[in-house]
Amino acid sequence: MSEENNNNSNNEKENRKKEAKTSDAAKKSSATGKEKSVLIKKDSEKTAGKKDKDKASWLGELKRYLRGVVSEVKKVHWLGTKELVIYTIVVFVAVLFVGSLIWLFDSLLTTVLRLVI
Repeated sequence: MSEENNNNSNNEKENRKKEAKTSDAAKKSSATGKEKSVLIKKDSEKTAGKKDKDKASWLGELKRYLRGVVSEVKKVHWLGTKELVIYTIVVFVAVLFVGSLIWLFDSLLTTVLRLVI
């Protein structure tokens, strides 16, 4: 029952967001000539301000990215020496097993083809 309520509330939120976006778009499209030019100027001023901030804050963005990378590396489960040795042996055994199977099938097919041809 609570899942249905959560789904319904999430759907209602999404619908409200969509309605708000469409009403904003309708407002912009219904503007007269002067209103459109004002809207365009405001939009261009916003993008010009963003460009200045982007140029100045690239160093800050780089620092934030590197901090994120460091925090994610700290979350990684690094293997201990004992685990590393065990997993390496398992990989070598698996490679030897699969390699020997491929060799066996190749030898059998070669022998069968020599008898047929």
